[in-house]
Amino acid sequence: MMPESSRQTQLYAASDKHCAHGKSAPHVETKQGKHHDEKHQENSLKILEQHELDRDQLIAESKKKDSTAIKDLMCRTFEHRRHDVISLQMSIEDIKDRWPVLFDVSQVSAEFQRITTLNLEPKFMSMLDFYSPKLLSMFQGEKGAVGERHRAKMSILLQIGIPIQRKREVVIRCLINHLGEDASALIKDFEDAADAPVSVQEELAEEVMKMYLLQNQDGSVDERTDVGIVIEGIPVLRSLGDLSRACCYLLGLTYALDWI
Repeated sequence: MMPESSRQTQLYAASDKHCAHGKSAPHVETKQGKHHDEKHQENSLKILEQHELDRDQLIAESKKKDSTAIKDLMCRTFEHRRHDVISLQMSIEDIKDRWPVLFDVSQVSAEFQRITTLNLEPKFMSMLDFYSPKLLSMFQGEKGAVGERHRAKMSILLQIGIPIQRKREVVIRCLINHLGEDASALIKDFEDAADAPVSVQEELAEEVMKMYLLQNQDGSVDERTDVGIVIEGIPVLRSLGDLSRACCYLLGLTYALDWI
C-alpha cells in the first residue's frame, strides 16, 4: 500500500497540474514553456513534500505532553491545511484524520484568528452580551404564541444569582425561535446515563451539523456533563461547558473547515 504522504503528494501534483493547464488561454507547447512547467512542478512537489513532513511532525508533537512546537507548526502548515479544506474539499473525517490537532478549542481559536484576525471567544461573547439587553427587550414585547414561549424561557432570568452562561443560553434559544427556526434542528438535549456517550454518537451519526447538551442526572442546566459539536456525524469538539461556547466554536469551525 502506498504511504499516505506519497498518495497526498501525487494528489496535490495532479491538482496543481490541472490548475496550471485549466486556464482559458490556449496552451502553446514550447521547449522553454515545457522546461518552465517541469521546473514549476518540481518546486511544487518539493514544497508539498516539506509540508507533509511538517504535518507528520505536528502529529508527533501532539502526542507529547506540553509540546511547545505545535503553535509554530500550525502556523507553518496553514496554507497546506487550507488547500486540503478548500481546494481538495476533504470530508470532515479525512480532515480530522490528517489534522487532529485542529480539533481543539485553542486551535480552532488560533485558526479563526489566522483567517479573520479576530480573537474568537472574547469577540463572540462580548458582542452577544452587548446585544442581549436589546434582544431580551424585543423578545419580551412579542405577542401571541411566540411571545408566550419567549417569556416562559425568560422567566428563569428573574432568579437571583443566575450565571451569565445561563442568560446567554436563554438569549440564543429565544433568538433561534424569533428567527422562525426550529431549535431542535441545531441543538439536541440528552439525559445523562451510563451509556450516554455511546447514545450521543449513535443518535447523531446521521446529522450534518448539531450541537448536543448532555444534562446532569439531577437535571441541573448550570453544570452539564458534556456539551459538544457533531459535524457529518463525527464528534469534533467536546467538553465545551455551555451552549454559548458551543455556538462560539461552531462559528469558529465554520471558518476553519470552510463551511461558510
